[in-house]
This record gives sequence, structure tokens and C-alpha cells, in this order.
Amino acid sequence: MKVDVQFLPMGPPSEFLSNRAVVVIDVLRATSVIIHAISRGAMEIIPVVTVDDAFGLAKTFPAGTTLLGGERGSRKIPGFDFGNSPENMCLKRWEGEG
Repeated sequence: MKVDVQFLPMGPPSEFLSNRAVVVIDVLRATSVIIHAISRGAMEIIPVVTVDDAFGLAKTFPAGTTLLGGERGSRKIPGFDFGNSPENMCLKRWEGEG
């Protein structure tokens, strides 16, 4: 068996992946959270660098159309809708039930 390991944030070309099994280890959890959010109905994910950036960007969208997710020190950020785990997202709001 041959195993190729890639530590770069960008993946290899698609032709490199043809007929291969691929395993992604998401050390930062961000990818897992983004994939889960999109699979549950999120229309768009916009990563930002700071908490202030998140609050500022959210204000540019119509009220009630934006959810904020993230954490600092393993705790949900005050004023955010959920933390940084797929398990604690308020998914009903994306599904139009909340």
C-alpha cells in the first residue's frame, strides 16, 4: 500500500485523486463545521479573522438572514448563535423552523 500525505491547506489536482481513497484530518474543525452547516441548509459560509469582523459583516445583510458561529477559549462567543461544533448549531433556523 502506498500512502501520500499532504500538509498544505490546498488539495492536489483532481486528476491526482481519481480512483483513490482520500482521508481528511481536520485539526482545526473549521472544515467539519462548514460542511455540516452547508449540508443542513446554510446558503453561504464567510470566514472572517476577528469577532468584530463577524459582527460588522453580519450588519451588511438583511436582519434575520445571518447566523454567527465561532468560539474563543472553547466557549461560544457572546452574541453569536452557536459555537464551533457541528453538534451545537441551531440548525432549525436554517431549515426555516425557528
